[in-house]
Amino acid sequence: MFKLTLGLESASLYCEDDSILDRPLPLLFRHCTLRRLHVHEEEQPVDATVQSEGGIVLLLSHIECPALDFLSMVYNRPQIRIPSFFCAGNLRTLSIDAPCTIPPEAQTDLISLLKTIPSLTHLSIPMSMSPEEGVILLGLNINIFPDIVPSLKSLTCRILSERPDLSSVFVDFVESRRSRLETLRLSVPFNIPPLPDALVEQWIELCEENFVIYDGSSGMLNNIDAQLSRVEE
Repeated sequence: MFKLTLGLESASLYCEDDSILDRPLPLLFRHCTLRRLHVHEEEQPVDATVQSEGGIVLLLSHIECPALDFLSMVYNRPQIRIPSFFCAGNLRTLSIDAPCTIPPEAQTDLISLLKTIPSLTHLSIPMSMSPEEGVILLGLNINIFPDIVPSLKSLTCRILSERPDLSSVFVDFVESRRSRLETLRLSVPFNIPPLPDALVEQWIELCEENFVIYDGSSGMLNNIDAQLSRVEE
């Protein structure tokens, strides 16, 4: 498809599940004008005339897009796979949308992917804020891995849990990025224990710096008021 559209600047592609593919790997293809790319993993295309481009991992591992600045990956399956590298040296925004949390093996691939795109400034990912997501939070901790997305300015966490617990790993990650992050957008506030609590006090201090934003079902919420409303009695 890309070979037929060399002047294309934006594309939205249907992709199969990588796990069911049985085909030879394509040669690396360079597309010099593509700036925005949406890839959707579906069980079947909405339009039966749309030809599949293979799985998301297969596709992204075999194209080079030097002008790309926006990439969206949308999954409809619970066992998602993420490419461990992508040749897009100017990528600014990466959005991953899935109905589930990223499984452990895919978390490792995500961190490997982020190492290849130091230009990234905006990241959006699904999370449940469970201990199983430690690979992501440790990987994004700039005090531990300073070479992973050093230019990150905005992080959106689409939290899949209704009552996520505040964790020290998450707070340590945010603390490590506090001087660089302009926006940390969360879909729901955390469940936090009653004061006094050192972890809670540290989190409230971060919220008071006005870069933490809660997007609830009723719209954007004041950061500190939203969080304090979730303190357990």
